[in-house]
Amino acid sequence: MVLDRRTQIFIWVAWFAVFPIGLWTAYKISPPTHFYHHFDFLVTTGLSCIVALIPIVVNQIPFSVTQWLTIFVFLKYGLFAEVILAQIITFIVLLRLRLPKEKWYNFPLNSIMFMIVSLVSGAIFYIFGGEESMFKQEI
Repeated sequence: MVLDRRTQIFIWVAWFAVFPIGLWTAYKISPPTHFYHHFDFLVTTGLSCIVALIPIVVNQIPFSVTQWLTIFVFLKYGLFAEVILAQIITFIVLLRLRLPKEKWYNFPLNSIMFMIVSLVSGAIFYIFGGEESMFKQEI
């Protein structure tokens, strides 16, 4: 299904409004403390990129099996790292599908959807006392 031009423009404008606010919110809820300097975060990101390059298509509906990696990143590095990784995975999956220009609106649409789901579920996790340090190693 291809949307009309006006709807596509609305989706992109909504993404430009929601994405920075979502990143800021994720940063405020769970600021990054150490994930930029860890080799294992880079390995996890690399593994996520490899898995994202292999989308599964069923009845012309593509999906990727990367949720197990994003939940691991969320529990080990926090919400902000998970949001960043989810956006990278979304971009790679849609790039791999080689969508025609008329369907490029899928990126902001999926990006907004994953951003909102990550923020809401992460906030609920932290409200009920969850800690991101479940898999952290003492240095």
